[in-house]
Amino acid sequence: MANVWGTNPIILDTASDDVAYDATHDVVNGGTEYSSMRYKVKSIAIVGAANGQNLVLKACKPSAFAGTEHLNVTVETGDLRKTFEFGNGVWFQGINPTTIAGGKFYIYLA
Repeated sequence: MANVWGTNPIILDTASDDVAYDATHDVVNGGTEYSSMRYKVKSIAIVGAANGQNLVLKACKPSAFAGTEHLNVTVETGDLRKTFEFGNGVWFQGINPTTIAGGKFYIYLA
């Protein structure tokens, strides 16, 4: 599978392997690796991960490709399904899945 944008939830299972912003990989231009769009996120669920796997989401803007971390989690046995709730929603400026060692991010939009 590859990253699925334009749905609710957004499903991310492929990390961005770019080292700099490339417009052809931005969802805005039909790419699939990352998005520089703004999203109002209600919750993020991590599914299918295994013990010790690290998952990282960062902000993505053309001027700051790998910006502020939205989420950086290492899952542990006994807590492999993690969900992060953001109440009525929080705005994310771009989404860049920089590390997905296993499992998937399900990003539910508000």
